[in-house]
Amino acid sequence: MFPKGGMGNLLKQAQEMQKKMNKAKEEIEAYEAEGTCSQELVKVRISGAKQLKSIKLSPEIINEDLEIIEDLILIAFNDALKKINEELDTKMKKVTGGV
Repeated sequence: MFPKGGMGNLLKQAQEMQKKMNKAKEEIEAYEAEGTCSQELVKVRISGAKQLKSIKLSPEIINEDLEIIEDLILIAFNDALKKINEELDTKMKKVTGGV
């Protein structure tokens, strides 16, 4: 019923997996990604914990319409979030062996 080594071996493997997952979580939370929009008029930095760290606007954008600025911020934010999610997927696949 249980693999060779019995239940104790299975429990040990589960504990090792938990340690690896905790380490990966810490690494992800320390990771930061920068997202940009076209021509890098807006740069957004997000932590792996998905907290907004900074927004930088190019002086060139100041004369733009408010709606355009808002859209560019959203594009940059979503770009950074995509990078965070890709890093999360990569780390978790390493820990779980792609399961």
